[in-house]
Amino acid sequence: MRLPSPPRIVVVSREDKEAKLRDFIAQALAARRGEPVQAFGEIFTLIARAPDSPAAQAVLAMAPEIAAANIAIRVVLFETEPMSEDTVQASLLDVTAIDMRMMADQRFAAAHEQLSLGRDRVWIGDCMRRDPIKRDAFEMYHEAHAPAAGHADASFLKMWDRSVPLSRVMPSAVSANVILAAQPATGPDGATTRS
Repeated sequence: MRLPSPPRIVVVSREDKEAKLRDFIAQALAARRGEPVQAFGEIFTLIARAPDSPAAQAVLAMAPEIAAANIAIRVVLFETEPMSEDTVQASLLDVTAIDMRMMADQRFAAAHEQLSLGRDRVWIGDCMRRDPIKRDAFEMYHEAHAPAAGHADASFLKMWDRSVPLSRVMPSAVSANVILAAQPATGPDGATTRS
């Protein structure tokens, strides 16, 4: 079965992409408030190349709202190291409430990044081999499209089953509120920490 393509492919900068993804998540949360619980999934899933990819950063920024809606988050990452050389900032790796796995099998590098928000909303981005920071990066948004979300969920489950859990140990001095607020976490000596 072929999925219909949206009429246009959006070309945006990294910052614009993160902002648009945050809005997409906010719209999904708003739609959830207006629908019966059984009409909307209770797990948001993300397949991302790295913890600082635009989709991963958008999920991190919206983590408090997602948690407040009592929705679990599952993530499959292809790399645990950030792609950018910017200073260390908070990432999904710092939020122990997010169930996270690592895909070590490079045969899946042709897979696309994707963010699935319930039963009928999904975002699909560039494949793992391509740098999502580039301005001409590919992305598609599907809203109210159950077949696209169904395919995304099936892809996620296959990758989830073939990936390995990430063991993350957070220092006790790191506050969950600081992490969820997307602020850099500092240890007892004042240094930015990440396990």
